[in-house]
Amino acid sequence: ADDAAAAHAGACTFQHDAAQTIWAQCDTGIFALAPKATTFVRQEGPAGIGRMALAKDGTVWSTGGPTGAFMALHGPGKDRPVPPWPLARVGGGAMLFERDGEYVWVTRADGVMRAGQAGATKVFGTDQGLSGSQPNCLFQDAEGNVWVGTENGLDRFRPTALQGVAFPQIYTDSPAITAGERGALWVGNT
Repeated sequence: ADDAAAAHAGACTFQHDAAQTIWAQCDTGIFALAPKATTFVRQEGPAGIGRMALAKDGTVWSTGGPTGAFMALHGPGKDRPVPPWPLARVGGGAMLFERDGEYVWVTRADGVMRAGQAGATKVFGTDQGLSGSQPNCLFQDAEGNVWVGTENGLDRFRPTALQGVAFPQIYTDSPAITAGERGALWVGNT
């Protein structure tokens, strides 16, 4: 009963896992509500509001909090070393793992960052067309689009349908270009 009262004593963010357990990261600590249970139970983890995200492997990750800590709360990642993902801002920036497991999105004070496991990062802020400078929520829809909510609007990031093609050295103003079978592109070089 004391744990349940503590969970209700402050602000919380929530995340469900694959087993439909609801996780709460609160000012007062980390709590979990198992399916069909009626009471949240205190779990290992720091007190302090932050954000949580569910990774492809089923690990529930916590980020933010009072120190910006990044830690696995539950799932297969709990017993592994913490991967070198970027930290969210202290106090609870949003985080989203793409379904393919290759990239994580993290909100920052200057926009939103997409980071890959190999360390490649790309930051999108107002200079790159983001609708606002204070992103606060992230969502991936069924088509794979990533949506970012800011104080000024809603932005969609989607996989590009176009692919770049390197042309050979061309010495005329109008090169010969034609479509081939199965998406091929033929370009003349004279």
